[in-house]
Amino acid sequence: MNSEGKLLEKLASSFSYSSFKSDVQRRAILTIFEGARNVFVSMPTGSGKSLCYQLPALLSKGITLVLSPLIALIEDQVVQLKQKGISADSLNSKTNAADRKRIMTDLSSKAPSIKLLYVTPEMVATKSFRGFLESLHKFGKIARVAVDEAHCVSEWGHDFRPDYLKLGNLRREFPLVPFIALTATATGHVQRDVLQSLDMSPVEMFKASCFRPNLFYDVMCKEVIKDPLKDLRDFASAALSLDHTPRPSASTGQHLPPSGGHTGCGIVYCRTRDGCNSLAGRLSNKGIKAKAYHAGLKGNLRSEVQSQWMSGEVPVIVATISFGMGVDKANVRFVAHWTLPKSMEAYYQESGRAGRDGQLSNCRIYYSRFDRDDLVFLLKKEASKKSKKAKHYSGSQGGGTVKEATQKSFESLVKYCEEARCRHCVIAEYFGDPKPNCNKMCDYCKCPAGVKQLVKSLQLCAGKSGGLGSRVGDSSKAGHPVPSLYGGGRFGYKNDMDNGSDSGGSSDQSGSDEDGHQRKRRRPANESLGLFENDFFQEEFKKRRRVSHKKDIQRPGPDCKLIEASNFTRIPNLTLKVREHCLDMVRKALEENALAMRAPVCDEEERAQGLEHSVFTSCRLPQAYKLAIHKKTSEVNQYTKTQRLYSNFEADSTKASPLKDSEPHTSGFVKASDLVSKNSIILQEASLLTSPRKSFLTSKPTTKRPVVSPSKLKKTVCSSKITSFFNDYC
Repeated sequence: MNSEGKLLEKLASSFSYSSFKSDVQRRAILTIFEGARNVFVSMPTGSGKSLCYQLPALLSKGITLVLSPLIALIEDQVVQLKQKGISADSLNSKTNAADRKRIMTDLSSKAPSIKLLYVTPEMVATKSFRGFLESLHKFGKIARVAVDEAHCVSEWGHDFRPDYLKLGNLRREFPLVPFIALTATATGHVQRDVLQSLDMSPVEMFKASCFRPNLFYDVMCKEVIKDPLKDLRDFASAALSLDHTPRPSASTGQHLPPSGGHTGCGIVYCRTRDGCNSLAGRLSNKGIKAKAYHAGLKGNLRSEVQSQWMSGEVPVIVATISFGMGVDKANVRFVAHWTLPKSMEAYYQESGRAGRDGQLSNCRIYYSRFDRDDLVFLLKKEASKKSKKAKHYSGSQGGGTVKEATQKSFESLVKYCEEARCRHCVIAEYFGDPKPNCNKMCDYCKCPAGVKQLVKSLQLCAGKSGGLGSRVGDSSKAGHPVPSLYGGGRFGYKNDMDNGSDSGGSSDQSGSDEDGHQRKRRRPANESLGLFENDFFQEEFKKRRRVSHKKDIQRPGPDCKLIEASNFTRIPNLTLKVREHCLDMVRKALEENALAMRAPVCDEEERAQGLEHSVFTSCRLPQAYKLAIHKKTSEVNQYTKTQRLYSNFEADSTKASPLKDSEPHTSGFVKASDLVSKNSIILQEASLLTSPRKSFLTSKPTTKRPVVSPSKLKKTVCSSKITSFFNDYC
């Protein structure tokens, strides 16, 4: 049997598919299975990118190392593979000690049973895990390395992550191991940047067209339509039409009665958590059963909401952008963006989650220029943060590249919404693909006159309001008042209730949108292009802010290992030097414990980071922080002395694990209760000395003022000094 026959047989037995989805997928899988060549794969969302490395991994000797950016995405894929009977596991900061030991033992064996190992790029960057990979490579156990979401490598990508750049070092250390880079959103800049950063020359390129012929794209403007919420309800109801067709039986082939339920489901994306909660409730009140999904919910509640949506119990899920990655649901009939996405790549990837089964599906943006100007401020702030990191990894020009890429992508999305053109052609032009045959699968090609009238009405609305940054005096005359002063008053409140404007809360990507709880100042409507220019006003506002220059704060460097290293408000007067010293103490203690127990020293540095961060978040004073670190270090040392493996915490926990009462007390420190008992005599004497003064203050006023003797006055002052000293000492 030839290679393609073996792959088809395994495809049917493990994934229940009788054929490949496309010719591009077939050729990519065959090339990867043959090995010895680097491969770059660019395919739209839902076209089977993951299968390109998963299927060859089942028929190859050794381990396929998969690097993925999100732990949630990793966990979803591992669960799905295990349900299919495929041996897959992941190593990350959330892996408990028992699973970690089991995985490391299996990988260290002569013939590992694990075929797919998922890790994050941050873990690969650690020195301990890199050493473990070198040992696997030495014995020829690494078959290939797959870099999922490879656009994160590129500074031109919409989700640039500096840790991805370090994968180039891994490529140079393992030159004979084939590398596979996969992405759904790759412009020409991104492709060249990825190949250069990962040093993948020579490489085999496989790229499918970004055109999805079953997706209908359209744009609605909140400033133009009378009731945006009603429009969203009608849009969802039309897409989720009830099932009135007979259902074929899988076993007999006979037609069964119609189910009477919804034929599919839908996703509504909001930028903020509060927006998700509000919009889900308002849709439910209007007859569309919907639930919110975001990082602010507890883990079990998020899993419950996702399970209800997957099973069809809840047809609509209102979520932040973190939802959807790795979710394999074919019958998503619509994807609506209630707020504007951050880039063209993000919109293409999120809207591509509709219609994976090839059936007609709808993708809509509810565009608002108010929302656009809010996002400009947030994107500029996020681009500045990424620029600083890019300068360190890519040289002096790296920061400008990130800012330019962010600006270009967002301006392309604004053009997509504000220009009367074929939506599919705009997307294809952005990604460098040839012009597709839309076949009336967008609002412009279906009704050009209607789209032109919509754009004209949007321009007229902006003109009447004097632009989004109009003067406050004109707000009462405008069709949409400017909410920059006092939140727009009762008009701004009505606008929020009608249009679902998300003025607070947070979103889920890198913390850039989630932490903004204030409305940002708006810019004029004629600045749809060059939205990131003209920093004059921002500089003036900086001059008016009160900045304290009392103390020069040591800023974290690029090699700083601390979590929340730039958070100086959590524990005032706690320096980075002290935190780094404490982190080093914890790391050494963990390594000594692992060596004493003959356990694999894999990610002790990552575990030390999580432990130090848990102590950091549980303390408020520098002294308390130092005592807690010493106590935790002594606890680990005690485990080492008693020949026990310290594994009663997770590296990324947000709270430190409490010690059991049965464990021995740390030597060299005094408990607070002991300190109070030893100084109880001082407290009693202080209270006795202050009693005359207390009785004098609480006694009723008399005609004759009592005279306080000098000796009593001296005792009172002395007792107050003792009490103050004791309080400071405690």
